[in-house]
Order: sequence, then structure tokens, then C-alpha cells
Amino acid sequence: MPLHFMKEEDFIQFDREIRFDIPASQLKCINGEEEIDFIPQVEDTKGNNGEKGGLKVTNLRIIWFCQNDPSLNLSIGHDCVKDMYIRTADSVLKGATQSLYVVTKYESNKFEFIFTNYGVDSPRLFSTAQTVVRAYETSRTYRDVRLRGTVIKDDELKLLKHEKIISKVPGVWNVSSSAGNIGTIHTTNIRVVWHANAMPNFNVSIPYLQMEDVNTKQSKVGLSLAIQATKYSGGHTMGFRVEPQERLASLTMEIQQLRKLYFERPIFGIDYIIDDADKPTSKIPIKRREEDFVMEKEEALDVISQYYADSSLQRDRPPVYCPSLGLAVEALPEGYTVEKVWSDLLDTAMIAKQLEGKLMKT
Repeated sequence: MPLHFMKEEDFIQFDREIRFDIPASQLKCINGEEEIDFIPQVEDTKGNNGEKGGLKVTNLRIIWFCQNDPSLNLSIGHDCVKDMYIRTADSVLKGATQSLYVVTKYESNKFEFIFTNYGVDSPRLFSTAQTVVRAYETSRTYRDVRLRGTVIKDDELKLLKHEKIISKVPGVWNVSSSAGNIGTIHTTNIRVVWHANAMPNFNVSIPYLQMEDVNTKQSKVGLSLAIQATKYSGGHTMGFRVEPQERLASLTMEIQQLRKLYFERPIFGIDYIIDDADKPTSKIPIKRREEDFVMEKEEALDVISQYYADSSLQRDRPPVYCPSLGLAVEALPEGYTVEKVWSDLLDTAMIAKQLEGKLMKT
């Protein structure tokens, strides 16, 4: 599949957003995004019950689209996924059957998605999505700003897979806090890491993916390297004092160039391979519709409302005291009890264990 190339200033972090009925151009894989699996004959049971479609799992998101009208689609970033489980759902195309529930949170809203395989029963709908999201969770260092991690050993940076050291610059002061600390900056093809010389665990790892701007700015200690994080990482600016001025200019230019090169071919760090034997032999045909479209605001809100985890509420419910747990918990939806929730979790665990056993045998 051809990649859809984007400039760094236009780069959309699809793994951190949930998007509904997006243009065809945004359904294409962007730089660094890879299609891991395609599962045909999947229904969006909650929002488009009865519509035939397909589900694509990439290293950044889960994409569902309608077979007859691709303008009906979903893009669910892995970062937004908070829980996944298996439970019975009522499908127009298959009736009551086991479905994949995906519980998400984006900004201040909770959404729930239900996907049902209406074709031949296959565990791939459950196993692929869950395994890829797990791989995403365990590789956050590639994509997130990290503080005080275990990244330095014997004064050397512990490299990630596919990571290469570009330069090591000693004598760099961290001026982001009131008490400056002298340390060392390491630049790689994936990130910039600074650590204090006296306390290696006092460090910060900044992926190029989360750099909004790299420049020199005046600080309380003079002209300094300033790295501004994106909105996804809080938008904070981190300052580093580098002397002499020639070395400051050289390091700033190096990081700017490395950031530019990174966006040409990003490394997201999610490694997962589907065995050829498990891949579908054919994909369902869809009507290609490349032109973009724009929904009216009222229509967009109506589409989104179908996926709220609690259709009666668009925000978290207030906490209440639960006598059986002895804790304050979020109020359960009408018709639910703590006992029913535990029962559903046990059922999900049993089904997942059975699926795992089948996969081990195959």
C-alpha cells in the first residue's frame, strides 16, 4: 500500500486521536504506519449495525470502514484504548454472538465500540487487536516524553531497537528548573536524551515525534537551546544551556535536521508480525471514493453520540460509595451491579483463555 506522506508541521498523530467519518486521504497509511492485519466481514455493531465492512489494524490505530460507503468509517488510535474485552452483542448480520468491545477515552469523552465478525468465526478479530495494542503500550519510549527513566548505564545511553547514536555532547546545563544541573545530551535517530552527570536517573527523553519546535531562545542564563513539546505532551518548553555559542548553534541545527529526517521515515517502535498462514486470502471489495467530504456540525455530533460509552452521559459519572468494595467508585450505568460487572469480567477471561489455547494449538 502506498504511503501518504505528510510534512512534520501537518503530521497528525492518529494513534492519539479518535476520528469519525474522516476523508479517504486520512484512511491511508502515513509515514511509518504499517498495516499489520486486515480482517474482512466485520460489522461496526454499535454505530453501523447491519452494515457490511472490514477492519484494518495498523501499528498506530484500528480502522473500520463500510463496504458500500467508505465515507462511513472509524479511526481509533491505540493510545485512546483503555480496555478491550469479549462479550455477547446483538448483530443484525449475525444475531447474538461474541464480539470485540473496545473501551476508549479521548479528551474528556468515553467511547465504546463493538466489532463483530459476521463471516467465518475466527479468533483474529480478538487476538490481533489486543496483541498490537499491548505491543503499543510496551513501546511508549519511542513516542512519549519520558522523565527519570532507566535510560543510562555506565554513562552511555541504552539504545532502543532500530536506534543509533548520532552524537554525545557533555557539559550541557538543564535550565528548565530553578536549580540548574550539568549533564550530557545524546542525540539519536529517534530522540534527544539529556541526563545529569551526578544523577543519571535524573533525565529526560524527548522523541522527535513530540517536538513542536526546536530553536534558540533567551533564558535567565542567556541564549539556550529550547525544545517545545507538542500539545500531546503538554506543550512545555525544555531549556538547555550549551557553551560556547558555536556549539549551541551546531547542536540546534543538528537536532532540527534530525527531526526533519525522522518525519520523512518515522520509527514508532511497534513490532508485530502476522503469520502468512493467518492472513486473509482475499479482501472484500469496496467502492473506491477518493474525494474528500465535510460533515455538517449537527451531523457530526449525531454520529459521535452513538459511540458514547454511556449514551445518557457525555462525561464521567460522579463517584459513589460501594459498600461491597469499601471504596468510592464511578456510579454504574442503570441496570448494572458490581456483581454483574465481575461476572462479565470472568466470562471474558474464560473466553480469552479458550482463544489463547486454540491459537497455541494452531
